[in-house]
Amino acid sequence: MARIDPVSLYVERALERGLDHSTVRAQLISAGWPARDIDDALSGWADLGPRAENMPPVPQPRASFSVLDLLVYLLLLAALSITAFNIVTLTHGLLEFLLPEPLDRASAGRAEQARWALATLIVAAPVYGLLVTWIDRDLARNQVKRAARVRRGALGLMLMVAAITFACDAIYSIYALLNGELTLRFILKALVVALVAGGVWCIGRSDLDPASDGRAKRLVLWVGAAVTAGLVVWTLLATGVPASVRDQRLDEQRFADIRNLATHLRCPDAGALPLGLNVEEAIAFCPMQDVAPVTLRDPETDAPYRYERLDDRSFRICADFAALHDDTEFQRSGRSWLFDVQTGCITGRIR
Repeated sequence: MARIDPVSLYVERALERGLDHSTVRAQLISAGWPARDIDDALSGWADLGPRAENMPPVPQPRASFSVLDLLVYLLLLAALSITAFNIVTLTHGLLEFLLPEPLDRASAGRAEQARWALATLIVAAPVYGLLVTWIDRDLARNQVKRAARVRRGALGLMLMVAAITFACDAIYSIYALLNGELTLRFILKALVVALVAGGVWCIGRSDLDPASDGRAKRLVLWVGAAVTAGLVVWTLLATGVPASVRDQRLDEQRFADIRNLATHLRCPDAGALPLGLNVEEAIAFCPMQDVAPVTLRDPETDAPYRYERLDDRSFRICADFAALHDDTEFQRSGRSWLFDVQTGCITGRIR
């Protein structure tokens, strides 16, 4: 059998006897009941002032959430979490790019990670904005939903996540200080996490406060939208627009092709180098080499790579690169191959 709430039962009986809300609230407070329990019980009944004799109390419409409402709020929390996380990820990546440190152990795939975070943010942020707009309009039409327990629970979860994030940020900042890592870049990173967590907290508090006019929430959302737009532009400038990224990937493939070809030709047991070259000859020249497959043609233009036999044991293999930069991974790895940045050629010799 379901337990009957004594506060709700008392409120109903007191209102039936003609007592008004203020009198009922004062009696329950004097008896030691929490104000929240009293307000929850009274919220189910309309406060119409003095009633005519034998006029029963008028019930208020109860807030109810459908399965669709629940799914929308769960999706809202997911979109907010993903958006906030990727705002932090992108900002941290850009700070690492602008403020490098001597002890930085960042991987070469930082640009790729930034593009993943950017792609996720471009999808999650508009979804969150649309959901916020849809929910706010629904609440404007159905004010009673503001008191629904599902909504309050979802907003409470949002505040809990923000509080935990802020606490973890504070703990890690103290650890960095004790570990001698409290640099300018780290301080800015911690500040970014604190600001994002504070923004999430502000949104949750604004939605939970029935007296809030929503100005603080709207301000946070507009600032967040401006920051997101700035991060999109900033990340594209730092990691390259799609066209330049495609050229870089093609250049990496070109370098891998001529490096694999050079590996096949640097065979210690082989004889004189061939005058010309095709795939079969390259593989047959050193059949015991366990390397990647040989490709002799450009991945974009299908033009053959240029092979030149310098003497019986020396060769040069060249490709037409779109752009060569000192910070590209394939160029750094190519230095041991006597890779010439200016000509785009690998010069090798039979070992």
